[in-house]
Amino acid sequence: MGNVDMEKKLLRKEMLKKRDSIAPPNLLSWSDKIVSFVVSGSKYVRATDILLYSSYGSEVITKGLCEKALKDGKEVFYPKVEGDYMSFYRVTSPADLNTGYKGILEPYGFGCKFKTGHNTVIIVPGVAFGRDGYRVGYGKGYYDKFLGRNTDIYKIGICFDQQLVNCVPRDEYDIQMDEIITEKTILTRNGKGEARWV
Repeated sequence: MGNVDMEKKLLRKEMLKKRDSIAPPNLLSWSDKIVSFVVSGSKYVRATDILLYSSYGSEVITKGLCEKALKDGKEVFYPKVEGDYMSFYRVTSPADLNTGYKGILEPYGFGCKFKTGHNTVIIVPGVAFGRDGYRVGYGKGYYDKFLGRNTDIYKIGICFDQQLVNCVPRDEYDIQMDEIITEKTILTRNGKGEARWV
């Protein structure tokens, strides 16, 4: 295991412990705040397609964002792990999800599959995010591989403020977010939010 992989592993362990210690009422209220920031942003407003994830464990809860996006007439897609990669499939309600990879809710994997789109926003989970726009996930690289093949999608990383650090260990395969939103902070690559990358 290289130095970067070891640093990621240690950071992952530390951050998961922190995140898992968040009290349930805070998990709910902070998630609601993050969702409110996302849906009030111009990228969300203009987007026709929203790529979401199913909340797992102590991740930011996204069910409210799904419901809001569907109500707003957006096409909503969720990821399904298919071998070493993941694909996104359209859902018309949270009921279109079924228990899948590692017990995470996934679409059934048939029907409308996301191809590409210029007015697309993807909501990206992570264990830790750096103020430089990079993230540490769970270590399988599913998102980096997907985003590496879909470079025109606007990438919003969401996490709780305590998961935000100055910078995270990274290698050449890691993809930088366009925006990171916590319950306290909005960081944008172009500097038009509350802060700019440092």
